[in-house]
Order: sequence, then structure tokens, then C-alpha cells
Amino acid sequence: PPEKRLSKEAGVSLFIHFCFQFGASMSGVFLTLYLWRLTESMAINGIYYAVNYIAVIFGFIAGGWLIKKKDRMVVYRIGIAMNAVFYLAVVFAGAGVAKFYLLFAICNGIASSFYWVGYLTLMYDVSTDANRIRYLAINTITFTLGGLIGPALAGYIIRMNDGLQGYTIVFGMACCMFLIASIYSMRIRSIVSHHKTYYLKFSGLLLRKQRRWTKS
Repeated sequence: PPEKRLSKEAGVSLFIHFCFQFGASMSGVFLTLYLWRLTESMAINGIYYAVNYIAVIFGFIAGGWLIKKKDRMVVYRIGIAMNAVFYLAVVFAGAGVAKFYLLFAICNGIASSFYWVGYLTLMYDVSTDANRIRYLAINTITFTLGGLIGPALAGYIIRMNDGLQGYTIVFGMACCMFLIASIYSMRIRSIVSHHKTYYLKFSGLLLRKQRRWTKS
């Protein structure tokens, strides 16, 4: 039925999400191994991800505020571009990643959170009540495919190259995937909203009133 068909923007958003997940899974999994190869320290890996997750909290807060003040596409595009720049920096930094791993952890956390807060907002704008379940189903398929193909290909590339060269190729390919996603994001139009108030401070009150949200 026409009301259940996905719009062009919905199709574009699904393609972008595949590219992002392909690049993120391809590089994110092996970033841990890359740090291990450089430092041989599990502590550094643990600290890296602890700092990364803390940065995600502040990234979501800042991203949500910017969506309210500007538009979700601004945050979404910044998130994609920041991921591209992040892995480009990893390629150029080489062994220097181990020296500045805290800075890389913060940048990665903010980049990822900007992408996700933008995408989680966008997915409701490009779908409707009539086709949202269908959109989410296809989204899960594309997301899972990207998550399966990316690490498998990255592992093969790393195995076929000596030393750290394979990791450099993988991070470079991830950067290219993010650049493709960034270019395609231009096909989704921005929306000017008159609702500029950011209600984050009422989250606690909402959670107390809606116990199911708290449990979730």
C-alpha cells in the first residue's frame, strides 16, 4: 500500500546507516587490537573505552541541545564527518595513537554520540506511523549486514598484510565509508523547527512518573 512505502529519504538514510555500520564495525573492532599491538596493555584498552563511554554521555547531551537549536541533520552530518576525521587521524598518527589514546577516546566518543543522536532523531522523521515498523525491520537488516561484513573483511585484510599495514588499510577504508555516508547525507533535507526548548532537565521527573522508562 502507498502509505507503507518508504520515501526516498528513508532509503537514503538506510544506505547511510549501512555505510556507517560497515565502517564503524570494520575499524572499531580492530582499534582495540591495534592499541594492544602498540602497547600490549589491557589497562590502556580498558581506560580507552571507559573514557570513550563517558564522552558519549556528554556528546549525547550536546548533540540533543544542538538538534533543538539547529537541526538534526546538522548534528548527523557533524557525527559522520567527525568519524571520518577520527579514523583519518588514526591513519596519520600511526604509533602516536598509543601516546594520545585519551584524546582519541574522547574524540571517538563524541563523534559516535553525535551520529547516533542525529540518527535516532532522523529515523522518526523519515518514517511514518504506517511504515515505521517496516523501516525499522529493514534498518536492522542493513545494520546487521554491515556489522557482519565489516569485521570479516577487515580481518582478512589484516591477515594478508604484514605488521601494522593491514590496520592502516582498514582504518583508511573506514574513513572512505564515512566520507560516502557524509556525501549521501546531503540528499536529506533539513527541517526548521520552532520547538527550540531543550527539556533534558525534566528527564528525572519523567522517569519518576513513567516507571517503565526507568526500568528500560
